[in-house]
Amino acid sequence: MKDFITKATFGFLMAQLFPGSVAVFAIAFTSLTLESQQPNDLTAIVAILLENWKDASTLLQVFILALCIGAGMFIHGVHWATLGYLENKWGSVFQTYWHDKRLWLQVLLGPIKIVRESLDLLFTARHIRSASVRENIYDIHKDFIPHFEFIEELYLYYAQFFVHTAYALVGVIACAITFVIHYGVTFGRLGLILLAYVTCGTFLVLGRILLRSLFHAENQLAERSSADFAGVASAEVEEVPVAKEAEKYGKALLKIFEENAGRGRRDIFVANLRQVFFDLPGRRNYDFDAGIAWLKEKKIVEDSSKRHHFRLLKVAESAGEPPAGADE
Repeated sequence: MKDFITKATFGFLMAQLFPGSVAVFAIAFTSLTLESQQPNDLTAIVAILLENWKDASTLLQVFILALCIGAGMFIHGVHWATLGYLENKWGSVFQTYWHDKRLWLQVLLGPIKIVRESLDLLFTARHIRSASVRENIYDIHKDFIPHFEFIEELYLYYAQFFVHTAYALVGVIACAITFVIHYGVTFGRLGLILLAYVTCGTFLVLGRILLRSLFHAENQLAERSSADFAGVASAEVEEVPVAKEAEKYGKALLKIFEENAGRGRRDIFVANLRQVFFDLPGRRNYDFDAGIAWLKEKKIVEDSSKRHHFRLLKVAESAGEPPAGADE
């Protein structure tokens, strides 16, 4: 019951419904401003819009609620796809442009960063795989799942609330600018735009700080889980023969090779390689080397029909701890 209340309150109402409501309200406000002559007063138009919603039929109110939920889910999808794209392109979302600036400057650049990242995702992502996020849950032993869930509840919902609301506030900024263009500039209206702009940037920075804490805590937990249970055979953990492990990691490498066949970009290949083998410190010497040894033993990469495998194998062997590097 406690988990349900937490997820319903913070995971749904605050992280999905509230940002979606802000976005839908901004769209409706802009539509009302442009489609008919309204009082030359921002608060008056807000009052008219809220009155229209309050007096709407039950069916229309249910539709508006569903629309707000859908808008919140859309924001969540765009944000998560953007995170996946930035992780694959830069190696970490916290190594992207402007993340090394002072916080006050990041706040000022926040709304611009949201728009730029979204446009990058839309126009420069090559395929779905380049916008996917590898979850740490696969590296967590079942005995550590309660710890993992605690970390998620502690950071994830709050991070989503701040970031999703920041995305919605971009719509509010656009809505306020449209109103100013339509009805003219006043100090009060400029002040409102400035308030929405700074709030948007602040929420984005707060959300990214919480996401950084979340990712760090998950990596630490995965590392501890790997260290505590590596090589331990118990009644709950079935020991897998070394040969089978090597085959598993070899096939994982082979899959990455095949997905990168014929490409000229070393950075995408190394980013995919890093997702599978390099996310957890201390695991490379066993997982990665075992996979390489299996591929060589089976002479898969020496097949003349798979020469691209051999080229990528050389890149992989020389990558070490691979950065999200430049092109070949």
